[in-house]
Amino acid sequence: MSKLTLLLSLTASLILTPFASAVDEPTLDQRLEKLAETLERARKRAHIPGMSIALVKDDELIWARGFGLADVATGRAADENTIYAIGSTTKAFTATLTGMLVDEGKLSWDDPVTSFLPYFDLQVRSEDENAACTLRDLLSHRHGFARMPLLWISGEASRKEVLVTGAGAEPWDDFRKGFHYCNVTYMAAGEAVAVAAESSWDDMMSSRIFDPLGMASSTVSSEEAQKDPSLAVGYKWDEDLESTEVFKMVTLDNIGPAGSVNSNVVDMAQWLRLQLGQGEVDGTQLISTDSLLETWEPQIEIGGGVSYGLGWMLHEIDGRAVVEHGGNIGGFSAQVGLMPEENMGYVLLTNLSVAPLQQSSLSVVFGALLEEWPEANDETQTDAGPIQFEDYTGTYLANFANFEDAEFKVLMLEDQLAVDIPGQQVFELKQPDGEGKWFFALTDQVALSFQRNGRDAVVGLSVHQGGFQFELPRKGVEVEVVEAPPEFEKYVGTYVRQIGGKHIKILIQRGRLAMEDKGKLLEFNTPDANEHASLRARADFGATFESDSDGKIVSLIFHGNSGDRLFTRLAEEPDPDLPTLEEIHTLRKTEQRIAARSSAGGTKFTGDIWVAQAGLRGTVTIYSQGTDCFANHMDFGRFGRVDAAIRGGHGWSYNAMTGFDVLTGDQLAQAILDHPGAVEGDWSEYFDSIEVLRNDTLNDRPVHIMSLKKGDLPKRTYWIDAENGDVLRVEFIAMEGPVRMPAAIAYSAFELIDGIRTPHRVEMENPASGKIVLTMKSHESGLDLATEVFTLVDLDDED
Repeated sequence: MSKLTLLLSLTASLILTPFASAVDEPTLDQRLEKLAETLERARKRAHIPGMSIALVKDDELIWARGFGLADVATGRAADENTIYAIGSTTKAFTATLTGMLVDEGKLSWDDPVTSFLPYFDLQVRSEDENAACTLRDLLSHRHGFARMPLLWISGEASRKEVLVTGAGAEPWDDFRKGFHYCNVTYMAAGEAVAVAAESSWDDMMSSRIFDPLGMASSTVSSEEAQKDPSLAVGYKWDEDLESTEVFKMVTLDNIGPAGSVNSNVVDMAQWLRLQLGQGEVDGTQLISTDSLLETWEPQIEIGGGVSYGLGWMLHEIDGRAVVEHGGNIGGFSAQVGLMPEENMGYVLLTNLSVAPLQQSSLSVVFGALLEEWPEANDETQTDAGPIQFEDYTGTYLANFANFEDAEFKVLMLEDQLAVDIPGQQVFELKQPDGEGKWFFALTDQVALSFQRNGRDAVVGLSVHQGGFQFELPRKGVEVEVVEAPPEFEKYVGTYVRQIGGKHIKILIQRGRLAMEDKGKLLEFNTPDANEHASLRARADFGATFESDSDGKIVSLIFHGNSGDRLFTRLAEEPDPDLPTLEEIHTLRKTEQRIAARSSAGGTKFTGDIWVAQAGLRGTVTIYSQGTDCFANHMDFGRFGRVDAAIRGGHGWSYNAMTGFDVLTGDQLAQAILDHPGAVEGDWSEYFDSIEVLRNDTLNDRPVHIMSLKKGDLPKRTYWIDAENGDVLRVEFIAMEGPVRMPAAIAYSAFELIDGIRTPHRVEMENPASGKIVLTMKSHESGLDLATEVFTLVDLDDED
């Protein structure tokens, strides 16, 4: 998970307590003993069954050991020889293989991938008609394509099948303009390198890396790994059930160069030695220093002080350069970290999906070896005296990005101040620096600071990240009410970017101008005389509004990370009279809809599905009955299937990568809202609150904007056709475990079926999968569907 989206997607903070002041320099054994204690506490708190670590310093393996259990059922302990899937830390191996062939003159970093794989000709989005993806573009994720996970999760499609299909994908972003993580494009780079070497990526891994480094226990095949009795069992943690469940090992052979390596920490220590030795191990230069260092060079900015090289994440911790990469695959997670200036690195492997300790281990490990040693019983204090932690503990209200009146709770965790972010986990904080910033223990890219009033009481906090500063007032503290001046109305409306069609909204929020972008909200300062409004959270970002000869605002230029982007204002035909909720129900004929759905009985829709950002086609079958039974089946043939079912208060899901899952908590509540009735039927059956927000336009049609909310789930925004009541668009924040992601669904091609205007074209969109288009082809109603239709079973259990 990217540090760019830390507050939206990170999963925990399990960090070594920072040291207050120095005494006699501790021995290495003392540091390692304290590190072991910290890691063990963190492992238990994160519900990690087992893990292993190896540390390399000055070209020597100085520590390797295991914690917990490799197999819970048998009680087998994890040790330094336990095998784990290392996931995407494999990517740095593929980049290193590429560098080896650069040394041999068989390719260059900037060769087009089509020079080696003519069938993988990605149609990039660029003003340069001759632009083409190079190996460097693929190895740094700057190609502009989405993740394409559906192409490889089944494990059945061959690498060439994946690439031939993926070549038909539509781009998600402009070429070389942003960081877009994609395993398929990374696999393409590995396959291209193999063609240049007249070999296979699998054989090259053995002959050029594993064998020379003595990594005898490492493999690139899940089938081979499962023959090794030292292989750990993979697990996942269910937060709602508070239980650990076995995760069937995922077959990654068809995406090998992006993430199929299996290894132990002793073998991986040899890999660390190669990297820290700048291509040399035990007197043998496997890759030139220049080529290896090229993989550490920033190629594309991710954000928040983090860049991506070639197979590596690049940033700093406490002013020291860090080269690192994580890996996540079903049942396993990994972290490899290098601090080249200190000639030090480590690898941490665990048998838990998305283990919280993964990212936080960077500060844990490097902090243990480099930070000052604490004096016994030393009192935590600043220059002003001892810190009174109770001054800061309490609840603060967040209204920024995806947060709406969300409660951030500052609390004590053991002897450390921490912040509990809603929908995520508890993040420990370091002691404040000289500027009063409490940095997150896992990274120096995010920090909190606190504001006091004239009576020295803490009245708010600020979140500092990536140059932004978001303000959160303390709950219960009276906040000044800001009245929006009448002239703000002239800016309000929908703006669209000509390239790519991206939509943003300018609206008035809490008396201020604000921009809403796919569910994320950013507030502006008041526009100046030149019609420029800077962001309140970051003064060097903002929007400059442009008007026509009549003084009407017609466009804006947004100044941000990607430079200046022009957005044109859409024509508006606002209805000056905002309808009441009762009038919306009358427009939609809600009572008739309820009666029509009841008389329709069970329904079945079948159609085609097009995953635009993966070039993938399949079929879809949707069943529904009543207000609480729903099933959705997507079939992509050799590329696998995706299934979901809801029956009453129960839910299940399945896909070829994560396998069968029983839905609970927010995941279940979110899945229930996928029922067609949540859009076409009686909204009160699905939502606790419904509010009419404003009138607007969408695709030149007048619409009413609605806000609908269920429990603690993020609100959903509905665009309702002002002429016939059709739901034309829904925007919401999709939740996948701790990860939150903006998503949108557009509905069109309505036909009257069973007395209800029903969309026959549905376009779903999110940053991970891109755009998915469902086109309905046939319909049956009046069915009496059995409960089995709305129930998924775990076929693995039946076997």
